[in-house]
Amino acid sequence: MPKYIWLSRLYVALGALSVPVYLLGGDAVQLAITVIVIVSMLPATWIAWRHHRLPTLFIAALAMVGTIYVAWGVLAETLEPEVAALITTPLDVVANVLIIALFAYVVRRRRGKFTSGDVLDGVIIGLGAWLVAWIALVQPYISLEEQMPLGLIPNALYLPMAAPLLALAAAVAFSSSFRRPAPLMLVAGTVMNLLGDAIYALFEVGHAGPGAQSVANALYLPAFAWSAAAFVHPTAPDIVSAPPDYRRLQLPGRLALTGLSLTVPILVRALVPAVSTVDRVVRGISAVAVLALVSLRLATASKAQ
Repeated sequence: MPKYIWLSRLYVALGALSVPVYLLGGDAVQLAITVIVIVSMLPATWIAWRHHRLPTLFIAALAMVGTIYVAWGVLAETLEPEVAALITTPLDVVANVLIIALFAYVVRRRRGKFTSGDVLDGVIIGLGAWLVAWIALVQPYISLEEQMPLGLIPNALYLPMAAPLLALAAAVAFSSSFRRPAPLMLVAGTVMNLLGDAIYALFEVGHAGPGAQSVANALYLPAFAWSAAAFVHPTAPDIVSAPPDYRRLQLPGRLALTGLSLTVPILVRALVPAVSTVDRVVRGISAVAVLALVSLRLATASKAQ
C-alpha cells in the first residue's frame, strides 16, 4: 500500500462521519468533533509540505485560511454577536478571497497562464452571480426589520465569490480524463464549504429555519477533513501539476457557461418582482452590465475563431 494512503482514507471517513455526529450530538460532542477535525489539518499540512513537496506559497496560504477559520470560530463563540460580527465578517471575506486565490494558483499551475478571455469569463460569472445575490439574498436581508449592517457583506459577496470558485474547481476536476484522487477530494471539500456558506446565507435572510446553522456547521467539517485527505494522499503532487492530457474547456462549452451567466440572472430578475426604486435601479444597472460584458465576450470569441 502506498505511503499515507491509509491516512487519506481515515480523513475521508472522518469527514463522512463528522456530519451525523455533529448533527446528532450535544454541545460537548459538537465542540469535540469540530476540534478533532480542525486539529487534524495540522499533520496533513505538514505531510503535504515535507513529504509531497507542495509549494511553500500554497502551504502558507492554506495555513492562513485555517488560522482565519479557527479565529472566526473562537471569536463567534466568545464574543457577543454584534461585537463578533465586526471582526468575523471581514475575516470571512478574507478567507474566501484566499480560497479563490489558492484555486486560481492551482489552475494556473495545471494549465498555464490565464488568457484575457479567461479573466473576462470570470468577471461575467461573478457579475451574473451578483445580480442573483442581490435579488435572492441582499434585498431580502435589507427588508428585514432586525438586521446587522455588516450582514450585508457576506450576503452580497457569497454568490459572486462562490460562482468563480465553483468554475475553478470544475477546471481542476474535469481538466483531465485521468481522475486523480487528491484533486477530486480537494474539490469535494470545497463544494462542502460552499454548501455550508449557502445554507448560512439562506438562514440570514429567513429562507431557512433555526436548524440551518447546525447543518452549515456540520458541512464545514468534511470540507476540512476531505481537504486534509487530499493533502496526504500519494497523488497530492498532482494538485499543482499539469496532467499529461490536460484539456482546456473548449469554446462551445465556455460560451455556454457565459450564456448561462446572462440567462439565469435575467430569468431570476423576471420571476422575482422588484420591491423598491433602489431595487429596480440596481437590477437594471447590473443586467445592462452583464449584457454588455457578454456581448464583448462573444465579439472577442468570434475574432479568435
